Amino acid sequence: MTLLNGVKPESVTLEPYPHLVLENALESGLRRELIDGFPSLDVFTGGRDMGENTKIYYPAVKACDDPRVAEVWKSFLQEHLTADFYRQIAQVFGPAIRQELPDLEATFSKPLESFTVGIDGEDSFEQYDVLINALIGIHTPVSAGLKLERRPHVKNVDKFLEGFLYLRPDNDTAPGGDYELFSAKPGGTLRFGKWAQTRRDRLILEKTIPYGKNTLVMVINNPRAIQALTARGPGQHPLMYCNFTVRTPYKLFDLDYTPWGLTHRYLRGYYDRLIT
Repeated sequence: MTLLNGVKPESVTLEPYPHLVLENALESGLRRELIDGFPSLDVFTGGRDMGENTKIYYPAVKACDDPRVAEVWKSFLQEHLTADFYRQIAQVFGPAIRQELPDLEATFSKPLESFTVGIDGEDSFEQYDVLINALIGIHTPVSAGLKLERRPHVKNVDKFLEGFLYLRPDNDTAPGGDYELFSAKPGGTLRFGKWAQTRRDRLILEKTIPYGKNTLVMVINNPRAIQALTARGPGQHPLMYCNFTVRTPYKLFDLDYTPWGLTHRYLRGYYDRLIT
């Protein structure tokens, strides 16, 4: 069973942009197994000092071959790397995707439900229309003060879905890590800098979703999908979650970048092409 079993399109909230929030997304036994079996910090850092509140992902294609990763995690990741899971995404979010990205189906000359599906990091766009991914993610612990990982931002413009299953342990007492959804202030102009970040003083905070032990947040990525995590405070535990994405070979929308933001986007794209 996947996270979207039984979820209907009516469960998607359309404002400030399409998103789904599911409390108690997993059966409690599986939730406990995933939290108890969450990979150790060294699996992510390799024993190196990566700084505080630093985001690190461990992709499914690596995790499923790593003997240090618990079998419950391997099974969970594999269940969410299938064409069937993608079909559930298309069914639940289809109306919202067509609203926010009306040219997407025309670009592929086929309906969402018919897109061919590969695994990001293993397959390529030469074979498949879209690539899905499931990544075990952390933000490293904070020792003192409050640390912000990233200002309000929009996700990469080649993705049309971002999802986060938050898996906070019961004994994690660190503040912060809550998910924030924003809208633009009326009459304002938004410009985007490095990592597609924008100025908070030009935004309205519309909703805050607490970092919980079993909360799923899924967002349809588009120019309005401005989001952030609140600053994380001191604690022994990393912020723990699983990240789900659906990526296309195309740029799905444009952002108005600052000169530095535009330069950074091109440099990042050049680096990504070098390592793939």
